[in-house]
Amino acid sequence: MTIEEILLGETKDIEFKEDIPPKSERYMKTVVAFTNCSGGRIVFGIENNTWRITGFNKEEVFRKMDAITNAIFDSCEPKITPNVNIQQIEGKYIIIVDLVEGMQKPYYIKKQGMVAGAYIRVSGTTRSAEKYQIQEMILDSGNRSYDQGKVDRELSDTDIELLCERFYHHALELCQTEEARRNLKRIGKN
Repeated sequence: MTIEEILLGETKDIEFKEDIPPKSERYMKTVVAFTNCSGGRIVFGIENNTWRITGFNKEEVFRKMDAITNAIFDSCEPKITPNVNIQQIEGKYIIIVDLVEGMQKPYYIKKQGMVAGAYIRVSGTTRSAEKYQIQEMILDSGNRSYDQGKVDRELSDTDIELLCERFYHHALELCQTEEARRNLKRIGKN
């Protein structure tokens, strides 16, 4: 991370924290939000809004790294494994936590439960996920969608023939030339 990147401030995928809050839940929302969205980076040791580098000293930085890693691993469900590194800027150490987009969404704060503990990232802010967003994440993580769900209804041959006929007439309407209309083929049950 460079000084120039820091001076750009917080974005959809970067969040600054001056220190590790006493209650990990304060930054765990952002961890979950990044993992539920397209990933992101939390940088500890940078003052929010002023972007002043406060950093940590060498004696405490490794202890803080372990505390962050343990809090993320213990507080989130499904488990999130962050990539935690340190970097020295202007003689001070900052902690960089990189989070990738998760494959088992929705991720949430275990103590709050799935509905109350799922968060998403909106611009440079962390927001509670709405119920419909949680449902979409569940479907997306299973590579399913509503139109792939099983329906308890049998289609008759007549239903299928009517559908094929509707497809054909719709395709005819979309044809822009007479030649395209002549080349249009009907589809059937097979």
